[in-house]
Amino acid sequence: MKRVLLLVLLVGNISTARSQDRVLWGFTGDVVWSKPLVSDLGNIVYSVPWKTSAAIGGILRLPLEGHWFFEFAPSFIRMNAEVRETIDPWVFEISARADYLELPVYVGVGTDEGPFSLFVFTGPSVAYKLAERWDFGFAAGPPPPFYARYDVALHFGGGTSLHLVHGFSLLFEARYAFGLNQTNAEGFGQMHSSRIRLGTGLLFNP
Repeated sequence: MKRVLLLVLLVGNISTARSQDRVLWGFTGDVVWSKPLVSDLGNIVYSVPWKTSAAIGGILRLPLEGHWFFEFAPSFIRMNAEVRETIDPWVFEISARADYLELPVYVGVGTDEGPFSLFVFTGPSVAYKLAERWDFGFAAGPPPPFYARYDVALHFGGGTSLHLVHGFSLLFEARYAFGLNQTNAEGFGQMHSSRIRLGTGLLFNP
């Protein structure tokens, strides 16, 4: 009887290890709320609301030791900005949008028990600007770029996945990113990117 119990425990441990050593890949679609974080300068006052956009991307998650994992999650993301700059008695409004290819790498830890898996992650990203369009009411001629060509950011996030059928999981996740470099190329005060992403997607276990 003891040998049978030991065999059952051994098989269970092997199965658990294999389930934790899965390479996962998939895709996501996110709703994005973005705005530049602005430092006031002297008599200049900024008003910056959150603006809504979207992102689509992919996921490649590689297992590490225990419940830890490494994740590469490239995505195409649009960042919007609307800035009201008040220099008494004048008020200037700037609106801009930029499309970026974002390349984040994460290290995370999670659980893998039962139908639900919970996880948290953090890591840096580098984003390359693909296109930009913006309006600056009093600019003469073609406006200078509002967003920098590269955006370097630090991400924090977490989520859950629901195992549907063998090899398929439904993913829900949220993340926040804070820009480390100055966002605006022409220097309207000190501006850094910030964004909140809420997304869903599918994960596959090949």
